[in-house]
Amino acid sequence: MPDIAALTCPDKRHTRFVLASDGVWDVMEENDIMAICAVRERASAAASEIARRAFDIRVGHGHRLDDISVIVVDIHPELFMGKNGVSSSSQSSTCVIS
Repeated sequence: MPDIAALTCPDKRHTRFVLASDGVWDVMEENDIMAICAVRERASAAASEIARRAFDIRVGHGHRLDDISVIVVDIHPELFMGKNGVSSSSQSSTCVIS
């Protein structure tokens, strides 16, 4: 049975969440995933890093290779990326799925 959660994103505030398969969650802690998301500017970079680390952990610790799927979603990414030169003038909600 999959885990299902409902969340409300704060208005005009950057929010990032991670959807991942058990191939990731079985070998990584939430805090480790949060740390990756905190330093990766782009959702696609965070997703790639999480997948790579999950794979490395699985191989390095002799776990069977399970599916490793990761989707990182940004709501209002301009508020996170605006400090690095990306325009932050948009007032509408934006969702980036990588």
